[in-house]
Amino acid sequence: MRSYLLYDMIDAARTPLETRVISRQILIVGEALLDQFPDGTSVVGGAPLNVAWHLHGLGSDPCFVSAVGDDALGERLCDAISKWGMSTDHIQVVDTKSTGVVRVTLKDGQPSYEIVRDVAYDHLQFPADLAEKRPRQSENDQQADGGCRLLYHGSLCFRSEQTKQTIVRLKQELRRRVFVDINLREDHFDPSWLPDVLAHADYLKCNEDELQCLAGQKLDGDADVIPLAQRLISEHGLRACWITMGDRGAHWVDQHGEHAFVKTPAVDEVDFRDTIGAGDAFTAITLRGLAQGHDMTETLQNAVRFAAKVCTLSGATTSDKSFYSDV
Repeated sequence: MRSYLLYDMIDAARTPLETRVISRQILIVGEALLDQFPDGTSVVGGAPLNVAWHLHGLGSDPCFVSAVGDDALGERLCDAISKWGMSTDHIQVVDTKSTGVVRVTLKDGQPSYEIVRDVAYDHLQFPADLAEKRPRQSENDQQADGGCRLLYHGSLCFRSEQTKQTIVRLKQELRRRVFVDINLREDHFDPSWLPDVLAHADYLKCNEDELQCLAGQKLDGDADVIPLAQRLISEHGLRACWITMGDRGAHWVDQHGEHAFVKTPAVDEVDFRDTIGAGDAFTAITLRGLAQGHDMTETLQNAVRFAAKVCTLSGATTSDKSFYSDV
């Protein structure tokens, strides 16, 4: 197998790689793929790419680390990312594996997914040029500089030993706070992965079903969400946890017992398309808030509002810059 960096060579020549990477507050690592729909259309996808895509649309400059195959789908995916204005410097090309694909079916706007296995992003190599020498930030450091440097990853990539080890090593070696976005896809998650998934985690985002799975306890109404989240925070040494509740809203809970809840705004039935990527949109706003030191209650409000707005799209992302103008 060969794995190498492709694309954006002109940009790489203009600015030293270390300078560009280290200056970015948010590092996103994980799957890049194409969501394929029954009508034959396809859009860029994968939770990490969706999050990075939205962050760029929101005016941030995330560093995105992933892998594609040496194939037409990989070229198409990287071309879309580059045209959006994101760097592809850290998208590896694995010539022995195909680009990731998810086959999506919809029923009443709710998606079901068939996730193809053993694809390029399952063979992600450690990007050695991302090493950082800064010490991990303390809480006082975060308050002093108005934000924090973050490493984001999900849980799907832990199905692969190679990519799992790459992410684990990044968490160990990079001096960033770690934001974990749990996504418990059927047949693509094993509870035995949890120690590695949550290792070194500072922040956790999940939905109410995933909260119950992680805590090993059923919710007996919404009143159970806060104490269950606080238990997870205590058990795993987290700073904060976000729990999305679909069309009902979302919670934020922190290590000091502070918490907030925001209701989901109504989406006009005429405008509603599907819920694909709503959670990733929520995460993008949350990461922006953490990186820029925003008030967390206000960030929660913005995250819930933006997640609802993404439900007016067909699929998780858009190339329309104006979509982000009022976020």
